[in-house]
Amino acid sequence: MRRTVRRLLCLLLAVLLAAALAGCTVTAGMPGNEESGTSSSGQTEKPSGSGGGGSQSSASSGDQGTVQPTENAPSGPPEDTGGPSSEQGPEDYEPGGLPDAEKPVWEDDDGEMISPEELEEAASSAATSNAWESDKSYYVKVNCQMNTVTVYEKDAGGAYTIPLKAMICSTGEDTPEAGVYDIGEGKRWDWLALYGNVYGCWVTQIDEHILFHSVPYLTQYDHASLEYWEYDKLGTSCSMGCVRLQMKDALWIYENQAEIAAVEFYRSPVAGPLGKPELEPISGNETCRGWDPTDPEEGNPWREG
Repeated sequence: MRRTVRRLLCLLLAVLLAAALAGCTVTAGMPGNEESGTSSSGQTEKPSGSGGGGSQSSASSGDQGTVQPTENAPSGPPEDTGGPSSEQGPEDYEPGGLPDAEKPVWEDDDGEMISPEELEEAASSAATSNAWESDKSYYVKVNCQMNTVTVYEKDAGGAYTIPLKAMICSTGEDTPEAGVYDIGEGKRWDWLALYGNVYGCWVTQIDEHILFHSVPYLTQYDHASLEYWEYDKLGTSCSMGCVRLQMKDALWIYENQAEIAAVEFYRSPVAGPLGKPELEPISGNETCRGWDPTDPEEGNPWREG
């Protein structure tokens, strides 16, 4: 009798255990369907909407399964958006901007192409004058490539970094392309005979045969004998080596020679921090062209007009 009771109890426990295990076995359904599982009777239930008519089993609390992605949800990692799209032009893409091949280039006076990087480097070089140790007021830089002269004065720290004025000039084959010259002890002349039977006005010596002076004149002391065709060449390399200037600028150098710490020559495709002054040609004016328009001399027809 006891052995029979034990068998019945074991059988009952087995049935209860099987039922409990069957109730906990639930799997997640497909989108739009409920979860499916196994009934206590041991039969696999069909998900709703699949055409089956059996009853559904519900998952127990805290064991709801894994929610599947809906139809409109992304099914993978987001696409890489690190570059421009097919509808996006390179100029609209940030960062990066234009590809190197599409960046603009510039030409110097010799027709040579220069890149934006070279332009920026040259501008930085041209805008910063040497920190020449001197108690004098000015430092002059001659850009032989762009035929421009820039005069600097001192900043609060005593360096010649403040651009004061720019002058258009003409240099030549024998003009130094580099070097620093102290002109404080050099000679100067109001008029001086130059090579080729012409004369310069307001002449200041830079080196032995290199001078600042006006555009040449045909007759000494005659302000109305300007080589006007040479005046129209200012801003280009056309002298033999001296630095030709408009009359007003040659006079400024002449009058301020004692206050100029040094003159530096260099080459750069950037004229300077103040740019390159524009020149108005005079050859077409037959009445006035024998005079430099900037000459302060009394009787200058450009000033009277």
